[in-house]
Amino acid sequence: MKILRVDQEIEVCRIYLATIGSGSQMEIFITRYLQVMICASFEKAVKDIFIEKISKTNKRYLVSFSRECLGIELRNVQTSKIAGTLNKFGDKYGNRFQRKLKESLEAQQSETAFNQIVKERHITAHSSGSAMTFNDLVSAYEKGHIVLDMLRVALLH
Repeated sequence: MKILRVDQEIEVCRIYLATIGSGSQMEIFITRYLQVMICASFEKAVKDIFIEKISKTNKRYLVSFSRECLGIELRNVQTSKIAGTLNKFGDKYGNRFQRKLKESLEAQQSETAFNQIVKERHITAHSSGSAMTFNDLVSAYEKGHIVLDMLRVALLH
């Protein structure tokens, strides 16, 4: 599930970096900004998928309550945390998601890339800063966003 805002920001950053060259201090800053923005977009997409499932109950109070709880539950959107939250809806959802993540080499690479972005964002926010390059981040995003599709299938189909 590609995220339009992320795709647009990557393109703007790609054009800017083409004018100044890679390997600069600006590339580091841009990459770190994108890590934070991509993670925030992943978090929002994951929450939106859960809310879509919950909204099928047509009970506003339940949707409102769930939205607040998911904000706390899904602060770290690594796939293991997503699977744990899915299990709270029922083991079949968590198991289905885990199977999707393991069903092919591409799926496993998507999971690794998704988790790598989350991990690198954490390093940027809480440590010395990530060493991930712009190209590494874009490559990880291109693979990692597929995890969102797997979540959608596991929870909604």
